[in-house]
Amino acid sequence: MCTVLSWVASHLDRIFSLVAIVIAVIAMLDVRRLFKELERRDKDTEQKVRQALLKELLTHTASLASYSRAAQFIDFAEGQPDKQTSIAMLMTFRFQQVIAPEATNEELAELRRTTRNEIEAKSKEYAQAIISTGLGKLKHGWNFSSPSK
Repeated sequence: MCTVLSWVASHLDRIFSLVAIVIAVIAMLDVRRLFKELERRDKDTEQKVRQALLKELLTHTASLASYSRAAQFIDFAEGQPDKQTSIAMLMTFRFQQVIAPEATNEELAELRRTTRNEIEAKSKEYAQAIISTGLGKLKHGWNFSSPSK
């Protein structure tokens, strides 16, 4: 027994080296497996993002077609947004709904109201800028104080 302990004591550095090498090999194999798993997960994530983006693009395109088709049957009220503006506003509202899927109907209604007011204000600014540069003039009977004539 003493000779075994003596041999172990004299070769302890080699035994530790061997244990360290075994641990390093196991760690390298585990890291390799981990990187393969990460690569697979990245590919899966990329595919899921691509599918989600394409589905949303499909929804957007179908909504645009639906809104355009619906607009063919409507006589828009005088002083209200025209067909193209109405379609763009509906698409804006759809994007807001996609961005905030957890929003309640009341929150979405308020968001639509706020967005409509922002669009009206911005459109007045753009119209005034166009008029001030001399590129156009205000239509007869229209003014900037109200959204309609």
